Amino acid sequence: MFKRTIGLMFYFLMVISTINAEEDINIYSPSKNNDNFIFSNYKRDALIIYNNSKSTNTIISGLGIGYNYSFSKKSNLIGYKKVSENGLQIPYIFDVNQNKEYTLAEPSNKYGQVMLNENGSFVYTDDNILNYVQDGIVKKYDLGYYSNLTPLSNNNLFIAFNDGEDQLFLLNLQTNERIKITDSKFGYFNPKFNYSSNLLLYQSLSGIMFVYDINKGITKEIGMGISPKWAEYNNIITFYNNKVEKDSLINSDIYTYDYSTNVISKITSTDNLFEIDPQFVDNDSKIVYSAVNKSFIYQVDLSSKNILETKIPSELNTRKVEYLVESKNVNSLSIPYVHQVYDTPSWHYGHGSCAPSAAAMVLAYYGILPPWLVVCPSPYQHYNYYGRYVCEKYRYRQIEYSYMDPDGDGNESWGGYGFMWSTGSPYSRMADYYRYHGLAATQSESPAITEALTEINASRPYTMCVLITSSGHLLIAHGIGAETHTLIFHDPYGNKNTPGYPSYDGQYARYDWPGYNNGFENLNLVAWCIKTSKNYDTTPEDTLVDDRQYTTGFYLHNRTPATMMNWYDRRTGGYKNHFWYTETNATMDTDLVYATWKPKLPETGLYDVQVYIPDSYNTCKNAIYKIHTLDGVKVVNLNQSIYTSQWVSLGVFNFAQGDTSYVYLGNASDSAGTAIIYDAIKWVRTDSTTDVNSEDIGIFDNFVVNQNYPNPFNPSTTISYSIPSNGYLQIQLYNELGQLLDVIKNGEVIKGQYNETITFNSVASGHVFINFSFRDSNSGKMTSKTIKSLFIK
Repeated sequence: MFKRTIGLMFYFLMVISTINAEEDINIYSPSKNNDNFIFSNYKRDALIIYNNSKSTNTIISGLGIGYNYSFSKKSNLIGYKKVSENGLQIPYIFDVNQNKEYTLAEPSNKYGQVMLNENGSFVYTDDNILNYVQDGIVKKYDLGYYSNLTPLSNNNLFIAFNDGEDQLFLLNLQTNERIKITDSKFGYFNPKFNYSSNLLLYQSLSGIMFVYDINKGITKEIGMGISPKWAEYNNIITFYNNKVEKDSLINSDIYTYDYSTNVISKITSTDNLFEIDPQFVDNDSKIVYSAVNKSFIYQVDLSSKNILETKIPSELNTRKVEYLVESKNVNSLSIPYVHQVYDTPSWHYGHGSCAPSAAAMVLAYYGILPPWLVVCPSPYQHYNYYGRYVCEKYRYRQIEYSYMDPDGDGNESWGGYGFMWSTGSPYSRMADYYRYHGLAATQSESPAITEALTEINASRPYTMCVLITSSGHLLIAHGIGAETHTLIFHDPYGNKNTPGYPSYDGQYARYDWPGYNNGFENLNLVAWCIKTSKNYDTTPEDTLVDDRQYTTGFYLHNRTPATMMNWYDRRTGGYKNHFWYTETNATMDTDLVYATWKPKLPETGLYDVQVYIPDSYNTCKNAIYKIHTLDGVKVVNLNQSIYTSQWVSLGVFNFAQGDTSYVYLGNASDSAGTAIIYDAIKWVRTDSTTDVNSEDIGIFDNFVVNQNYPNPFNPSTTISYSIPSNGYLQIQLYNELGQLLDVIKNGEVIKGQYNETITFNSVASGHVFINFSFRDSNSGKMTSKTIKSLFIK
């Protein structure tokens, strides 16, 4: 039994594509009474009666009516609830014989489904309160939770309900005794009593079926089944299951399970018809069902296996009411959006790429990968910064995402798509994809909604594999709706509530949790989910820009003709255990790729610019840094190969307050094929007579700059200093505002003692700063010193 369950379960667990059609299911939940068919239309906003004489009647319409409506054939009553355009809910009973609708209560925020038994008694919830109505008499019970599905047994003795953690309970309406029947291993929903009221069918959120024997208090696991229902008078269950290959729905068929004999039987076996939503009719002699993308109601005779088809006029399936207007919710996360069709490169067939597109959104939210622009032609020309990661090659954390698998059109595809499909499926590879990018990732099977709420409240996007489409779908939950058990999603295929699917409105789409109905499209099943969190800190600092602060100061150039394949990185050895590098070219002035670091400086003034050089191997000996300062562009050549895991000063420069200044480093050099490093850069404020370099950057102790004399002075003063070896010296004068006054010296010097006389003529009185920057010719090491003096005019 267990092995069969797992096998059937994988039919759904591995399905993550979408059928490329707006109306992938035309007819939902068909039933039959005498010659009348009752069913819901494709948007589940109407219930329709149709008979063989082709007399039709849309008996009721309203948002959410088609979800979990109940039909008592004996009393010819239908129970349901409507959701109004402002989101309020109203419970109703419809009398088919009288063709009359009865309102049960005034509009409110949380009503449960009106659930009839065969005798015409019914229940519905008003928030936590269960209303039990028998022969016009109402009894009330406090469940302690709001539960939408509360089926009533035919003997009027029990109801079943969910608590806030998607666990199921039985309530004895005579004794008020409650029995928990689920094990908290998964989330559960969709309880249904058999005709004799001694068995309760229910499902895990992933679709595994269970039967609880009320008299014996034991549970039997049956296996995977979608939309299961009891026979009218027997202990037999009918359901359907999907068959998939890779990212495509291949088929679906109808099955039955006999509880007494423990036998599963396959009822239909068709290659071109995807059967769904079966239900026993005609005293259990037939099963009525519908099919994906078909406007027919089918009946299979269980004795002869003959199949009858009834054509339903297409106009009956049209939308009856407008969808709820949706807006961004204050409780949702701000996540960059990636549409699997419209935000990926135009050559890629994205209809099967919901998983890598969903993953790209999560990685973008956490700031894992640098923006990588793609121009998208549909549905209008626009740009996206993460769609290329779905299907193009790139490297990150020493892994090359060049795993290849053909997309639905046969195009060779790499990136997240190739990684997930080339050696497995998103079910087996998506959590690893997150982990390989440096996230903590935990996968869970059919979890309760509490897990989603916990993650969202902790500002962590939540990856979900659900059955919102006929073939399954991956999307990102990141917000909590105002309605109970409604979540807010980034759906990479669009918004299934609105016309057209795929559609380019998938940001902040609202979908209802399985077993609940607030007027939005329903997730139907939740197969598996992934929790993620970031293991490292990329909080920006105003005067330090790290190489992973892609939106707060660091820019990594990867635009055409460059790609992310021009970039390599390491997950150890750099500042905060990461750095980028690329290969140099020998042009000296033409950069294929480059990076910039832009700080937010608190004030105008002198700053020592220091770069972090990690452990190096075959590293560039002539990295050309271009420092954009208040006084123009300063070019500094640095031999990166002589440093190991240390901060290295590029010199002291004058910078303006704010974020107008930056450092630029391209890959042009004097030789090709060596690694040029791109790690953190910091700006250290300096305005006093101090050595601005820390001891780990190789300062020459005998590079001495003495205090000027006289001090104060007017108009001239002399500074003596000692040069420890041949090198390059720059002497600059700044005023108290950090403005450059003069460049006293800027060129090569030889080892020795020096005296420098400085004369001031047209300068206002005040403090002046004299900065000395010296670079050794042999080692390339650099040091800088600044002294402070007073000029009195």
